[in-house]
Amino acid sequence: TSSASQAVAADDNAVDPKLPKECDVRCQKEHGAIFVEPTINGRAMRMVLDTGAPGICVGKQQLEDIGLQPPKGKPAGASGGSSNSELIDFWLMPAKVKLGAIEKDMVIKVLDVNHADPLLGQTFFKEFEYTIDQGAGTIHFRQKGLSNGGPVRNAISVPFEFRQKAGNRIVVTVEINGHPRPVMFDTGNSAAAISFHSIKQAEDYHARVPEDAEEGRSSGVSGMGIVKYYTIPHLRLGAIDMYNVRGKANISGHEDTLPLFGEPFWKDYQYTVDMKNKVLNFVRR
Repeated sequence: TSSASQAVAADDNAVDPKLPKECDVRCQKEHGAIFVEPTINGRAMRMVLDTGAPGICVGKQQLEDIGLQPPKGKPAGASGGSSNSELIDFWLMPAKVKLGAIEKDMVIKVLDVNHADPLLGQTFFKEFEYTIDQGAGTIHFRQKGLSNGGPVRNAISVPFEFRQKAGNRIVVTVEINGHPRPVMFDTGNSAAAISFHSIKQAEDYHARVPEDAEEGRSSGVSGMGIVKYYTIPHLRLGAIDMYNVRGKANISGHEDTLPLFGEPFWKDYQYTVDMKNKVLNFVRR
């Protein structure tokens, strides 16, 4: 099995004495996604390590499955997903979350029903850079304050924008059939190189969905949605070119969120996300 690495750091470079300087945890890669098993209030839950998720997101039924009482009362709001335009009520729940030696008191988002895997997002690991070794099935976390943030040898470097107010989003510019457009760098998106939230958004991004595109179903936090799978002739990120890549567009979706740029594009590369210099560094493995 080949190994891949990725490092992520957050904005503040100070070492937090309440967190371990570095540690290792187990992980497992399935269908392009990285799964870990943190505990929530002492109960283990299998979750996707997702750089596209702002925080921790679970469903009420998923808390009940591990023996925890979900929150009650009036919901804090309603949340949508990427698979369709449905809204689902959510609650905010204080919890102690632990992964390896990393332990935090956090507020997690609890959906009335979650139709997808629980997500471990940016707010949990923002103090760390991390390296994923797919061959060994481990993640090495290291506080960003210990990193020198220097250049990566033989890397293809791509600048990005970190939109903290928009939910800790990593946004890169990808050329889609020759047209540069912003997309969200999302390690939780393993279904396609680019996932558009609607047919109209795909057309706006110069990746029109053909009438004879393959129809399928996609599962997200808000339930199942009907999607179209098709081939996008050309994608380019920095100096990385890919031709005839798999794209996806939801039939009933929205245009208010950037398309998701997914793991099928960079699966042949190890990479680092350098938050200090705001660049992605890709190295072919």
